[in-house]
Amino acid sequence: MNKQIDIVKAYSKYFCICKWILGAVVIWLLLHFPEVFGHSILWVVHTIYEAIALLVEEFLCHVFGLDKFTAQLIVFYLTIAIGISAAILVWRTAPWKRVVLKFYNYKQHILHLWHNQWSTKKMQLITVQTAFMLTVFMYLLI
Repeated sequence: MNKQIDIVKAYSKYFCICKWILGAVVIWLLLHFPEVFGHSILWVVHTIYEAIALLVEEFLCHVFGLDKFTAQLIVFYLTIAIGISAAILVWRTAPWKRVVLKFYNYKQHILHLWHNQWSTKKMQLITVQTAFMLTVFMYLLI
């Protein structure tokens, strides 16, 4: 029984370190998601949208004999109608409104804390974050 307790104590030391590393990775992802991952995801989504729009446009031109301008207008207004309908549907059925509001309040709290920090603390945080990003980047290059 004593041996098992010693094993648990040994692993508990690593748990604290892993918790801090995981927390740092989560914060890094939250701070850099829009510029790195979000841009890539939106680029793929936009490319798929353009391909579907081109297919619908060509379908309208060949099947119904419409000219290219008219087909493009139909695709444009159809896209607008689908987007507005989807936004209305999501807004009406969204159980996540409270979650978004909580996230917004959390973001405002974080911004308030950031603005109350000394400039030296801000520079230290940015320097450590930049060093972390460069370390990960160099690791990925190897």
